[in-house]
Amino acid sequence: MAFVGHVASIRDNRGLTAIELMIVIGLIVILAGLSLPFAGTFGQRNDKFAAASSVIQALRRAQFRSMISDSGSNVWVRFVSGTGTDYAVFSGASYAARNQDTEEIFTLPDTVGVSFGFTSVTSTLALRFARTTGVPSATGTIYLYSNAGGTTTIRVGSQGQITQL
Repeated sequence: MAFVGHVASIRDNRGLTAIELMIVIGLIVILAGLSLPFAGTFGQRNDKFAAASSVIQALRRAQFRSMISDSGSNVWVRFVSGTGTDYAVFSGASYAARNQDTEEIFTLPDTVGVSFGFTSVTSTLALRFARTTGVPSATGTIYLYSNAGGTTTIRVGSQGQITQL
């Protein structure tokens, strides 16, 4: 039996047609458009968690500095409520009489705000840690919030415990 050669008219597939390319680009654009709102929310949440970590570190740093202080100065942390505000760790009798050479200033991201749950504190919190013991001058809660929703709570306890709830 003789073999008859196979003749086929197969199109040479070396690339994509313009229609296939437009469909792929369209799908990529749709997926990117759907993910943008989630990326923005994720960034704001990340800013809030990073700010909470930074605030806790500043509080613990002030507490530690007050416990090892041999200069006789009090060590404070000062916050102003609002979004994108600065907070500072400083030593001295008060913020006005602070030692600016040892002052450390930190800034909250613009997407993160701060408010307080301390007795008789409205817009500014100046928290002093006692020398040698590290006990805070007041107890209460610091709230960090963002436009993405949710609140991160930091509690300052009567014996100097600083915890994120």
